[in-house]
Amino acid sequence: MADSTSPKSTEEQPHGGLPAALTFLARAGLNPNPWPVALGYLGLLTLAEMILVFVAVPVGVGFHMGLLFILLLHSSLAWQDSGYHFLLGLIFVPLIRIISVTLPLAGFPLVAWFLITSLPLFAAAIVIMRLLNLSWSDAGLVWRGLPLQLLFGLIGIGLGTAEYLILRPEPLVDDFRLEKVLLPALILLFSTGYLEELIFRRIMQRTAIERLGHWSGLIYVALLFAVLHLGYRSLVDFVFVLLVGILFGWFVTKTNSLVGVTMAHGLTNIWLFLVMPFLTLGPLTTFTESNKLTPLVTDSTVEAAVPSVEFSTPQSAQSPPIRNLTDASPLEEKPLSLPAVVADEGIPYPQAQTETTVAP
Repeated sequence: MADSTSPKSTEEQPHGGLPAALTFLARAGLNPNPWPVALGYLGLLTLAEMILVFVAVPVGVGFHMGLLFILLLHSSLAWQDSGYHFLLGLIFVPLIRIISVTLPLAGFPLVAWFLITSLPLFAAAIVIMRLLNLSWSDAGLVWRGLPLQLLFGLIGIGLGTAEYLILRPEPLVDDFRLEKVLLPALILLFSTGYLEELIFRRIMQRTAIERLGHWSGLIYVALLFAVLHLGYRSLVDFVFVLLVGILFGWFVTKTNSLVGVTMAHGLTNIWLFLVMPFLTLGPLTTFTESNKLTPLVTDSTVEAAVPSVEFSTPQSAQSPPIRNLTDASPLEEKPLSLPAVVADEGIPYPQAQTETTVAP
């Protein structure tokens, strides 16, 4: 006769004697109601991003690393459950932020940061697509309805103009010439436009809609997309990006293609970082070669784009159309209030441009 104090049989021990935390995750994956898990992760990912932006970058990165580990563990426990695909999609959020603030990019030009950080994210997208049994035909490059796709893509000009009026970032290049802007424009189109739409609208939105329903999944992913823009510390931009995310998500569900949203997203960033800064500066202003955007390793060991750009203001109508800093009167910089640490695409973006006035 068995002793009453003997351990319970393996069958009675949930999940083979896993610790309580693992048992909780495993049972959460079996819950037919997906919302506790979905809202829990949304809250934790938002909290991690807010800590990173408003409290301390190392603590926020550590929080994101912990969430990445939990999501990997949770998805492995739920691999036979309907929530498996949804959890795999959520992995991108902490992964984007970890890559963005840990790669040693201080020695590279700012525009190269977009390309370099996109490479491991493309690799992760390929791996997760294979785990989700998605083929290359599911990558979103569907060309049917091309006129409509092109027309939708053109809204990126308006979106880029609107976001520039919100953020006023510095340009990514020092001169608005074709040879200076062509390569950065292609990088923005590929490394932000297509990559982000592949991750958020093709992979994450697809898995979220499968788990949460059409509009709920679409808005859920748009919220996560907006959360990754908290680095701009602008509530207006957060709402703006949320609405843009919903619009892009809706268009993808209607067309089953990423062509239009890739163009719109790419044009938004091209207009925001390459075109509008020069249009608003006017023909009498130029960025000097010696004052390009330079990366600075802060005390939190995160590379941030620090604007050391200065430009000159002619003192009279008889002045040459373009003046160098050394030819102008003493300048006094008054920084606008828009500190940015990290933002969308996981790339540290430039801070707001400075307003320059002639000192009395």
